[in-house]
Amino acid sequence: MAITETVDEAYKLRKKANNGLVYAFYWHLSFLVARVSKRLSISPNTLSVAGLVFSIIATPFFLLGTDFGNITGSVMFFLAVLMDCADGKLARLTGNTTYMGIWLDFIVDYIRRLFIYVPISYALFQATGESYFFLLGFLLTSLFLAYEVLKIRYDLFPFAQTEQQSIRGSTFHKVVKQFVFIEGIEPLSLLLASIIGIISWHLWTWSFGAVILYVFVAVYYGRTIAKNDRIQIKSTENE
Repeated sequence: MAITETVDEAYKLRKKANNGLVYAFYWHLSFLVARVSKRLSISPNTLSVAGLVFSIIATPFFLLGTDFGNITGSVMFFLAVLMDCADGKLARLTGNTTYMGIWLDFIVDYIRRLFIYVPISYALFQATGESYFFLLGFLLTSLFLAYEVLKIRYDLFPFAQTEQQSIRGSTFHKVVKQFVFIEGIEPLSLLLASIIGIISWHLWTWSFGAVILYVFVAVYYGRTIAKNDRIQIKSTENE
C-alpha cells in the first residue's frame, strides 16, 4: 500500500544529495522526476522499464554512425541513467518498494551498456574498418560489469562497511567524491564527445579508464582483505 511522503522521508532523501557535485546534479533532477511521477501515479517499476526502453532506443541511433545519431543516442543514455536514479526515490516516496523493483533495477543496471557500446563499436568499425573498436567495446562493457561484481562481492565481507566509512570520512574522499559517481559522468562524457565529434576517443579513454579502475579497486580491496587476514591470524595466536 502506498503511503504519503513525510517530512522525515523527504529529509532522508535530500540528505543523500550531499555526496559530490555530479551525484547532487542527478539527485536533484531525479528527485524532481520522482515527484512528478508520483503525482501522475507512475510506478517505480515503470520508471525502471522506461530506463531500459531509453537504452534500447539509443541503439539504432548509435548504429547510424552520424553526429546526429550519436548525440540523440547519448541523450537517450542520459535519460536511461536518470530513470535509474529516479525509480528508487519514487519507491521510497510512495512506500512502494518491492522485490521485483529491486530485481528490475539490478537487471537494467547491468545490461544498459550492451545497448550503448556494442552499436558504437559496430558503427566505428563500419566507418573505419578497424576491428579493434570491437575489442574496446567488449573491454569497456565487460570491465564495468566485472567492477560492479567485484564491489558486490567485497561488500559481503564483515569488515567492508567499517572500511568504507573510514574512506568516506577521509580528506581524500572529500575531493574524489565530487566526481566519483561514474554512472552519472559516463552519459555526460559520451554526450560531450558526440557533440564535439570524437566519440571514438570516448571509447578509447573510457576503456583505458575501466582497466585502471578495475585494477586499482582489485588491488586496494585485496590489500584490505590481506590486512584483515593478518589481524585475524594475530588475534587467534594471542588467544
